[in-house]
Amino acid sequence: MLPEDQLSPIDSYKHKLRKDIAPRFLKMWSELVAAHGARTNKSPGDSLGVASAYRDATEDRSAWERAFRGTYYPQTLKDRLTTGDEFGIESLNIIFIFMNKRKAPPGYSGHTHGIATDLMTRQNGNSYGANAGRDSQLAWQQTWLYEWLIDNAWKHNFYQLKMETFHWEYHDDGPGKDCYPGNYSKKQRLVLVKSRK
Repeated sequence: MLPEDQLSPIDSYKHKLRKDIAPRFLKMWSELVAAHGARTNKSPGDSLGVASAYRDATEDRSAWERAFRGTYYPQTLKDRLTTGDEFGIESLNIIFIFMNKRKAPPGYSGHTHGIATDLMTRQNGNSYGANAGRDSQLAWQQTWLYEWLIDNAWKHNFYQLKMETFHWEYHDDGPGKDCYPGNYSKKQRLVLVKSRK
């Protein structure tokens, strides 16, 4: 867990990042908010927000367990049953491979390291946010916020996690191995989640 004196708030909802990362995020966020306000095609109620930022290891483990029980365990049931042993080694391997592409093990997330945010937006009456479902991520890729992040976040050293289009994390030396580089084409972006099961 990061000590409290190593964290700084990034919004009024008590979301925090590492003290050295928070000012960089806030600089990007102020540019983002200004650009969002200057849009000519905005609708009443359009908004931006942070869904999640720093999570301590205990909170991260709870998030992992919720995802395991509520999403990944049921989604792999059919494939695990075909092995003849729902809880055997082959079944465990199926769920491990499935989850490994989607959710970092507790303690290994950018959230636990204080470098990651999950972002959300409301646009044209619809909400888009931290939902790892394929259809949700495809819809998120069509938002103004996603377009802005692709074009600009990399200039602030924030990069999209490959498995979650709403998850953006800071890397001083360019995108980490689990992140996409910034400013890639729209054609490349739309393929990112379409290929996922």
